[in-house]
Amino acid sequence: MLNAGSELERASQVPAPELECRISALIGLFKSRTEAATVAGMSTDQLARYEKGGTPSFPPLAKLAVVKGVRLDWLATGEGDMYVARPNRVEEPPGKWASDEPSQPLRRDDLKIALQLATEALGEKELPPGKHAELVTLIYELLVEGLPEAKVLRFARAFAA
Repeated sequence: MLNAGSELERASQVPAPELECRISALIGLFKSRTEAATVAGMSTDQLARYEKGGTPSFPPLAKLAVVKGVRLDWLATGEGDMYVARPNRVEEPPGKWASDEPSQPLRRDDLKIALQLATEALGEKELPPGKHAELVTLIYELLVEGLPEAKVLRFARAFAA
């Protein structure tokens, strides 16, 4: 039988700054803060409060996560992969997972910054190659979306923790 006291204690141990970073990363996956707020069914001001440490409500964050394919357990704890596993794209019908947006050319300056931020976030820690590539890719995507470098670095540190 679960002890309610220990469950509450464990739940309160989710580091707020890391949660804020994950919420910022999730919001950064949208074209704009306005789009994210519309999907979440709230104002942009409410959404900004979540990023600054306000107590988040589950339903709006769940809506955002589902739309962008982000795992809810990752959002809550930071553990595991950020994205829901997708089936092997080669075996899927063409266009099943394709983006509606036209592909953009690689932004080399942002990629260089992404690599630098990943190196800074990891410090002496090493990740398996696939996980390291995922981190660099996520950092790059957040930079392209316009998230400030300081927030991206906080996210990257939370991801690497």
